[in-house]
Amino acid sequence: MRLKVKLKTDAIIGILVVILFCSFTVLTTYEWGRYLMLACLLMIFILDALQNGLEYKFSVGRLVATVALFAVYALVSSVWAVDSFDAFEKSRTLFELLLMVFVLEHYYRGKENDVLTIIKWSSFVIVIYSILFYGLDALVLMAASEERMDNTYANVNVIGMLAAVGTTIQLDEILRDKKWKWAGLLCVPSVFLLAVTQSRKALAVLVAGCVMVFFLRSTDSRDFRKRILKVLIFVIVALVLLNLLLSLPIFDGTLKRIEKMFASFTGTGISDNSTYMRRTMINIGFEQFCKTPLFGMGI
Repeated sequence: MRLKVKLKTDAIIGILVVILFCSFTVLTTYEWGRYLMLACLLMIFILDALQNGLEYKFSVGRLVATVALFAVYALVSSVWAVDSFDAFEKSRTLFELLLMVFVLEHYYRGKENDVLTIIKWSSFVIVIYSILFYGLDALVLMAASEERMDNTYANVNVIGMLAAVGTTIQLDEILRDKKWKWAGLLCVPSVFLLAVTQSRKALAVLVAGCVMVFFLRSTDSRDFRKRILKVLIFVIVALVLLNLLLSLPIFDGTLKRIEKMFASFTGTGISDNSTYMRRTMINIGFEQFCKTPLFGMGI
């Protein structure tokens, strides 16, 4: 009976964490989004304590200590910041994140696979929400005309990278368990949405993530000859899949953005404004660092 109760509690906490993670992306433009986050954290804290018979061991790990020090520094930086109020607001956000890190780190200590599952399902929920938000027909038209999604409710790079991470985790689970999982079907809309975002970073995350997953899962054999054979098969399969993926018409827009990015560095061809703006901001940031290298200008 106690095992069943524990399993139900774990499931409820899992759902709360998915809601929590999704709120970071879906509710960024809503002020009440932070109150939903705090409510989820409070419920997770209570359920975690109840699950352990109201015994809650307060412990501060390195992650919690690091976030705490950064939050304190951000708050102190409001003293010399160019915009003190802005620095104070950012420090408040960091203290809220500190609370989240403390609660989740306590519950998920030693449950790394559970954390990956939570991230995966949060990614899939955001993908489905994004498709419903923009409309499938509108997204198909964007893909056909090589138009990029706009930042209507969240940054498209964030949406694209979440889709890439969720797909990578799902692929790893399939290879780890050596059997097909129906959740893998959700990788299809994820890859489609990733392509429509035309995010170069998201494509890099997807390609690098899948390559690393295939490589690590193909080198887990203790037999040296089997390991070499698996690596060779992996290289061939990876190259074929990568070629097939990038040959899909929906990735034409992303590939053109990559070409423009390289053009901005080489000086040949047509460069894009996005890369130019990033390089400009990097230069400005470096100049400011030279002026105030020790304390900066406020968070």
